Amino acid sequence: MQHGQPGYSATLTKATLILQLLAKPEAGANEALAAKGFDDTCKLVAKLRAYGHYAQTMAKELPSTIFATQKLLRELETAVENGALPTDNGTLNFYMHAQNTLTAAKQALQTQRQPAVHNGRAAVGAAVATVETVQLFFTAKDRTKYCIAQSQDDGGAATLTQLPSCKKQNRPNMQHCSATVTSQPEHAAELAAVVTGAQASRAAIASKGCRITETRGNDGIVETGGISTFNKLLMAAGLLKITNAAPTESAWDNTGITAANSAL
Repeated sequence: MQHGQPGYSATLTKATLILQLLAKPEAGANEALAAKGFDDTCKLVAKLRAYGHYAQTMAKELPSTIFATQKLLRELETAVENGALPTDNGTLNFYMHAQNTLTAAKQALQTQRQPAVHNGRAAVGAAVATVETVQLFFTAKDRTKYCIAQSQDDGGAATLTQLPSCKKQNRPNMQHCSATVTSQPEHAAELAAVVTGAQASRAAIASKGCRITETRGNDGIVETGGISTFNKLLMAAGLLKITNAAPTESAWDNTGITAANSAL
């Protein structure tokens, strides 16, 4: 087989694709995240899920790719021995590059697989808990709006459109799909964006409350029966409080109930 024939090109194409997966890419700089609040929280969830994808890649895909590369190297050796590939510097350089990359991949598999699986398990658990909390606020507003706004009016509540990182195909993104991640994820920037900086226009205000149940009438959990009825169980954003005070804002200090059924 001579240089430039279809079989030679196919071999190099296959080798290039395998080496691209084995090569460890440089860690890119995390972009500064301007928006604060729930949308940033959903960005953090996506990055936490990447730890799970990385663990899957290390545990499943990398070993099979190493095996495929070893097979390819044997095929290259046979092709050179049979005269199917030229014994020039180009072939030799490619062979040495494949060998070096394969060695590095084996070392990475030995040293990084166990911590990757540990980190992936912990990160996915954190992602699930976080996204459940985010969706709790969404469910509280009849699954059309998030229970966060800068006013007590329902019309000011944020929607999925305004929180794009929290949605997928116009629905709250609860999925954890499979993906190939070949470098260690980094979530520091996403975490910092959630806990620091100015609040976005739809972010939470400490003096407002978000009810999971109603705060007036009788819905089976909360029964106010008027402001003179005390000793009730109150729920706001999933937090249970037993109080002998009337269900008013003062019962929750500056973090709780405002007007009945209002947004956060």
